[in-house]
Amino acid sequence: MRAYCCRYNEHTFSCIRLASWCPRRRLPPPKPLHLGVSILNIVLYVCKGIKLELRQYTKTQEGEESPINEEVSIWPQIKFVKCPIKTSLGVLGKKWTLLIIRDIGFLKINRFNRILGSIQGLTPRVLSMRLKELEKEGFVECAKENRSPMMVQWRLTEKGKDTLPILMQLAAFGSKWYSDVVFEDKKPRRLNEIFPQPEAREIIRGLA
Repeated sequence: MRAYCCRYNEHTFSCIRLASWCPRRRLPPPKPLHLGVSILNIVLYVCKGIKLELRQYTKTQEGEESPINEEVSIWPQIKFVKCPIKTSLGVLGKKWTLLIIRDIGFLKINRFNRILGSIQGLTPRVLSMRLKELEKEGFVECAKENRSPMMVQWRLTEKGKDTLPILMQLAAFGSKWYSDVVFEDKKPRRLNEIFPQPEAREIIRGLA
């Protein structure tokens, strides 16, 4: 019995104690595991998977429809040094900034105190900081009128006006997906319904 168990251990590469097989029960010893057969089955299974992937790739290259759950990645064809979205959000992504541009560009609220009163929760200190940042980055400019008392007004530059289509797209997104919060009747609306003015249509055409 000892010699038999030693031979069995050599075939299965496992450690089986002598007490695991009792001759009194007259049970047959466990069958040895053939590692070569198991590895062969694994290799065949992997090869079948690779063959299936190659078939799907070939069909896609030949113009046939790709699987429904397959998503197409959109990668830029020109290499970026820095992501343009991340770079743009360096200033525009700060709190209150887009609302300040909204007031100056859309609502024509261009004086400090009026902007402060229009945006609830905005403090004079933060408004002053944001206006200075926008002026430094070239989004807005300060226009002073020489009269007593001196009047200071803010207006968008050409760079600042290029942000208006972004705000218009945000308005379209909010009107579609947050209509229950935006509108009293909770019904989604399109931009043409919300902004019928000719000036707004010019900005909407820029989105196409």
